[in-house]
Amino acid sequence: MFYVCLVFIALFLLWDRPGVRRRVKRMPSWTTVSTWTQNSVRKMLHQRCKAHPVG
Repeated sequence: MFYVCLVFIALFLLWDRPGVRRRVKRMPSWTTVSTWTQNSVRKMLHQRCKAHPVG
C-alpha cells in the first residue's frame, strides 16, 4: 500500500509540471487561473456594490 501511495504522489507531482500541463492536459498556468479568479471576484463585488449601495 505504501508503494502505491508513492506512485500516486509521483504521478500528481509529474502531472503539475509546466511541460505536462501545456502538452498533455491543455490547462492554463496557475497565474492565468488566479487572474481569471481575481477578475471574476472583482466583477461580482462591483455588481454587488451597485445593487446595494451603502449610505
